[in-house]
Amino acid sequence: MDESSPLAAQQILHLQRANARLQAQNEQLLAELLLSEELKELKRVVFGQKCERFVPDTPPNQLRLPLESELKEPAVPLKQIKS
Repeated sequence: MDESSPLAAQQILHLQRANARLQAQNEQLLAELLLSEELKELKRVVFGQKCERFVPDTPPNQLRLPLESELKEPAVPLKQIKS
């Protein structure tokens, strides 16, 4: 039993080191996965399809407001306002 004891201790030490290395590697891969998912989400937010869009045509049942540039003369003459 004396001969197998040092060998078993060396194997245990080797397995513990391998286990520690694999745990560190696993943590690194998990961090990379989380960063990758975060990047995907950010790309979707920045470059993804937007819900809001510009619709230039007004619905046919909506009345139009006259803009100042469309008015040719004031509705009320200026002389009437001053008096």
